[in-house]
Amino acid sequence: MEFHFNHLLKTYVPYLDYKINLLQLKEGDLKIIEQSYQILI
Repeated sequence: MEFHFNHLLKTYVPYLDYKINLLQLKEGDLKIIEQSYQILI
């Protein structure tokens, strides 16, 4: 059982990190798009 849990952590934690990075990237992109839009206006 412990092995399964460790395996789950090793596979799931990097996946969570990836998801968080993706979210931060999207927020960053949105800010850049907003700034570009304001410059155009």
